[in-house]
Amino acid sequence: MYIELVTCAGEDTPYDVSDEPSHHRMFGHSPELVRLLRNRGVVVVKAEYRGMDGRGGFDSLWFTTADGVDCLVFDGPRNLQLKARFRALLLARHPDWCHGAGSWGKFRWDIRLDSVTHSHCAQVRGLERTIVHSI
Repeated sequence: MYIELVTCAGEDTPYDVSDEPSHHRMFGHSPELVRLLRNRGVVVVKAEYRGMDGRGGFDSLWFTTADGVDCLVFDGPRNLQLKARFRALLLARHPDWCHGAGSWGKFRWDIRLDSVTHSHCAQVRGLERTIVHSI
């Protein structure tokens, strides 16, 4: 799957952000992960994260089937593998995500559409700034 990240820089952006889209391969490197999820009936994977003062991580990971039921799919090592994929994407776009006042956000991976949506909210000088990426 190719993902596209686009951020429009505004006046309050505290760092340089390109308006040009960037393309990365993400889940294409793990066909076995996609196969496992599909075999277990999972159609959506959601992950939430938060961090501040140099620390942070993923708080939760949800798997949802086509009938809307949340389910537990993997053991610890597989969950860590999936979180690592989301973390790599987060670090590629927001390398300072857990520094200073911090930030939080979520990923939603729709396996059927092979698309990822990333919502990121950062605390910047007392202001909240939300960025949504359709990937």
